[in-house]
This record gives sequence, structure tokens and C-alpha cells, in this order.
Amino acid sequence: MIIRTRGAEEGVKSNYSTLSLALSLAEGSERKEKLQEELRYLAKMLEGKALIEDTDMPVRMQIQAMACASQALDVHDVFDYKSIAAHIKKEFDSRYGGGWQCVVGSNFGCFFTHSKGTFIYFTLETINFLIFKGASS
Repeated sequence: MIIRTRGAEEGVKSNYSTLSLALSLAEGSERKEKLQEELRYLAKMLEGKALIEDTDMPVRMQIQAMACASQALDVHDVFDYKSIAAHIKKEFDSRYGGGWQCVVGSNFGCFFTHSKGTFIYFTLETINFLIFKGASS
């Protein structure tokens, strides 16, 4: 899995950078072991096909976002972006409360305001995913 994080030099990519940092910061061996297990599962599932373009999400939520996107691609036709986005939105609404938005596709523009710590933009294979929770008024 290749991950580029916010603030990385343009064109520089590092393997497991964000996820490795989370492992080193994890408190307690049980929590660290569980996170390592999730990372191994995610790396195997995504088979090096994920690239995080930008995010301010906690690492655990990033893992959930990529795993959910991968699952949606398994369940729905790869060109049925609307169903894929709905799948991800429903999962995030269920896990983290309502108000989540999801945009899926290969060519889109957007302008939005999001709640702090709820934004991720990544590519899985050739499909772009934008997931965020809308900011409250």
C-alpha cells in the first residue's frame, strides 16, 4: 500500500507512513496488536492499490474508509459509482453518526466545508473516493 500524506513533498510517496506512525503512538500492547492486525488485513485486501491524496482523519477512520471502499467495490458493479457511494455513506452514518457525504468517480470537482477530522480523499485502483462529514451551521 502506498500512502502520501498531507505535507509530504510533491511526488514523494512513502510506504505505510501514516499507519506506521499510528502504530508507534498506540498506547498499550493490546491496542497496538489490534491495530497491527487491522493494518495487515488492510494491506492484504488492498494489494498495493490505495493512494491517500489528502486527509485529516484519524488513522483508524482512514483504515475504515479504505476497507469500506474496497468492500463496496466487491459488492457493486465497478462503474456503479452511485451505489458505491451510497454503500460507503450508509456505513459511515452507521458507525460514526449521520451527516456523512461520499463522492465516487474518476473525474469530478468539488468545493465543500467539512467537520475537522472527518475528511479523506484517496484513490483505489483507478477510482477516486472523497468522504467527509459536513460542517454544522
